[in-house]
Amino acid sequence: MEEEQPEFIQFTPNVFSRIAPDIYLERNLKEGIRPNLRKYEEFRSVQVNNKGFGRYDESNPTKSSVLGSSVVKVGKTTVICAITGGIVSDDDILDQATTSSNPFATVYPLVEIARGRSGACTDEEMIIAQKLYETLKSSGIIRKSALKIRYGYKHRTSDDKVEVIFPRNGPQTDGTNDDNDQVMADGNTAETIPFEDKQYSFVLYANLQVFSRTGPPFDICWTALIKALKNTKLPYTFLDEDTTSSRTVKSRSGANATIERSQLICDPVLNYPIKLEEKKIGYSSTFGLVTIPDGEKSQEILLADIEGESEESASTSLVHVVVAGDKLTSLTIHGGSKAGGNGSRITKDFIKKSIDLAHQRSLHLSSI
Repeated sequence: MEEEQPEFIQFTPNVFSRIAPDIYLERNLKEGIRPNLRKYEEFRSVQVNNKGFGRYDESNPTKSSVLGSSVVKVGKTTVICAITGGIVSDDDILDQATTSSNPFATVYPLVEIARGRSGACTDEEMIIAQKLYETLKSSGIIRKSALKIRYGYKHRTSDDKVEVIFPRNGPQTDGTNDDNDQVMADGNTAETIPFEDKQYSFVLYANLQVFSRTGPPFDICWTALIKALKNTKLPYTFLDEDTTSSRTVKSRSGANATIERSQLICDPVLNYPIKLEEKKIGYSSTFGLVTIPDGEKSQEILLADIEGESEESASTSLVHVVVAGDKLTSLTIHGGSKAGGNGSRITKDFIKKSIDLAHQRSLHLSSI
């Protein structure tokens, strides 16, 4: 009687990578190539659309509230970033980033990864948003003075004509409103006008939508955020005399006090680009460290710009590097262990190699 031969089940590469991602990746790396056919130190191609859909976009101006935007595609993943803004009084306390002595400002991001469903933010989305917030704040790309508002003044003349007067030096300097030499909207010089002592600042928000996630999306989100900030334009603002209102209140002591309220209005046409610290602008790169068994020993391989479920799940250690020019802005290591641990050993050589590759990547992204 002949013995029955066991039946072997064959899987397509896509299914095999989901069932056993570590074995699938190991077999590919032993052949000297990654599942995505890239070399170990090769990054994905990048496409950047700097012509966005902002309110003040020269090629396609709209009536939206978007001040700056960008579309970044890396491999199969696409990120759309839209910068919006608000106005707050400097007396209002938002958080430590706004009220501390730190001279640098940041952006408040919201990250949404398209998964075919709706609901509350996932842990990954909140972690990426928090990291974007902290990285931008520590990098010093935006100074608080760049968000200060030097507003103009709209009023009616004695002959009932409407004039809008702006500070001669423009709306973006040191954030003070003590100009005695003013300029009207038509360019003529006007006499000194009574600016309010109250100071205002812009607050920026970033909405990032991620489509077709194929790996850790922080690098792409950071690139989209930087590209959107580089084409962000802030509106000229002015106080409207016609919207000024006042009311009288009585205190407990019986004294009367008059409270005046003025509305700060953004000009629908006049705008100026936000001032960024260009030398401090850098770009992020993520590297994965994978351990491949080789008999009694093991081989550790550094993969640049990890992509796909197999590379992401098999990378027991991650290295995030942000490089601005020749300076290292941020270095974050996740995982890693000493010999005998669960993670891959991250040596000085691996860190140095990651920084060198990140520097080359940053130079390339800066030129796009």
